Amino acid sequence: MDKRKSKVLIVDDVKTNLLVLNELLHDVGIEVILADNGKKAIKKAVLYSPDLILLDVIMPKPDGFEVCASLKKDNKTKGIPVIFLSGKDSTNDVIRGFNAGAVDYVKKPFRKEELLARVFTHLELKHSKDTIKVQNEQLLFEISQRKKTERKLKEKEVKYSSLITDLNDAVFRMSFPDCKYEYISAAADKVFGYSKNNFYKTPNFIKKILHPEYQKYYDGNFETSWGVAPTLRYKIIDPQGNERWIIQANKATFNKEGNLVAVEGIYRNITTGEELQEQKTKLEKTNKNITSSIRYAQFIQQAVLPSKDFLKQFIPENFILHIPRDIVSGDFYWIKQVENYVAVACADCTGHGVPGAFMSMLGIALLNEVVRLDQHPKASEILNELRKRVKTSLHQDSSIGSASDGMDISLCIIDLDTKEIQYAGANNPLYIIKENSDKKKAPELINIKPDRMPIGAYIKEYPFTNHVLSMDAGDIIYLFSDGYVDQFGGEKFEKYKVSQFKDFILKHHKKPMEEQKDLLFNEFERWRAGNDQIDDVLVIGVKILDNYGAIDYF
Repeated sequence: MDKRKSKVLIVDDVKTNLLVLNELLHDVGIEVILADNGKKAIKKAVLYSPDLILLDVIMPKPDGFEVCASLKKDNKTKGIPVIFLSGKDSTNDVIRGFNAGAVDYVKKPFRKEELLARVFTHLELKHSKDTIKVQNEQLLFEISQRKKTERKLKEKEVKYSSLITDLNDAVFRMSFPDCKYEYISAAADKVFGYSKNNFYKTPNFIKKILHPEYQKYYDGNFETSWGVAPTLRYKIIDPQGNERWIIQANKATFNKEGNLVAVEGIYRNITTGEELQEQKTKLEKTNKNITSSIRYAQFIQQAVLPSKDFLKQFIPENFILHIPRDIVSGDFYWIKQVENYVAVACADCTGHGVPGAFMSMLGIALLNEVVRLDQHPKASEILNELRKRVKTSLHQDSSIGSASDGMDISLCIIDLDTKEIQYAGANNPLYIIKENSDKKKAPELINIKPDRMPIGAYIKEYPFTNHVLSMDAGDIIYLFSDGYVDQFGGEKFEKYKVSQFKDFILKHHKKPMEEQKDLLFNEFERWRAGNDQIDDVLVIGVKILDNYGAIDYF
């Protein structure tokens, strides 16, 4: 199957069936679109153009047969393969399904392996048909263009002259392989400073007047780039010894045996380039204004984020590694003290750059609203209330097809007196490294798994879990977004992965926290190796101490 991500539209009026099929296809890397009735299915098929449709039969009007028939009548959707997935398994029902236009009929209850095999088969067939269609269209276009070019090249020299006498560009036609000019317009004098007679007398006259720096460039590109009418850019020396910049566009003509027999095209003098320079200046000014605005947005975002030294007032041993992909970031950290508690959050908002930064500002503002100074905080309740307020702010609900903007977050609340911590997570885990009581044994990395749902609208929502853990002095907790482990790089250009991240922090956890931060940054850059950073990166490390000293509670 094609490596591109396939899209499958699942249509069923039973929510449980949608959830099961969604999970099954999502786990094998297929993008899923959901519809819980026939009318929505028809609209989403037109809107999203899925590669395949899994369609239930027994639904309120229109039923599956009617939906399929409607899709096959619409030119926009008739090419999408449909697999019926139904408990109606009589022979007449199956025949009716195929008559409606389906490519397959799977009976419920289905076997997962069988369904996936059929889905992959029909996705592959759909992709193959699409590829053949594109290739046929491209072939027809190329045939049409070649015929058109051959007709034009058969026109007489008089017709060329009458059409191009007043042009500032020099039009030419050159035979091949002797490179003799069969025709060049009078504009050659304007473009090069040489009359057209010089071109007629000397085959491939351009090579005689080329600037020495461009001799190798011209030889390396001239005879290898005809099929796509390339543009060559070089300098020549005019009769007065001055340099001129020239753009040369070429188009080739082949005989029936496929041999190159002639080249035609234009020469243009671009030495002044006023128009190009004006466009360049405008683009530079626009880019400068946009960059300036984003830089100011960065200043605002940094002002809203707590100082990295703020956490050191309460927990001296910590680090915060924050590497935005763009100037501003969709990842953010949040810290707040409430009496003897310190709350630390690591969040990853939908998107990055400017859109992600907007979401991060909303997240920080809502967390400040949710966590009040006059109450004992509870991690799970904070995330429950944060989800409620994010959905309200973004006008979301939990229905199928609702906007999916939001954030993943790990929230840890540390009791400075008892060393007890609370943790609640939305898709982001908590790692704890504890020293083994038996000094001969290796330290233990504990993975506290999050709830598999985001802060925002989700198809199946439930209250977040509150984990309470007793910590010992010397234990270290790590919170992180997925930007670090998802970064592509290394010799095989693959993801860094969670397993490698675990090994790395276990190897270096005994080092001072600031040194750990530097090591993590250097490891990230080593792995990235100059490749583009794909996402924002945020890693937070906090070491539990036996005594935090005098703390000014407020």
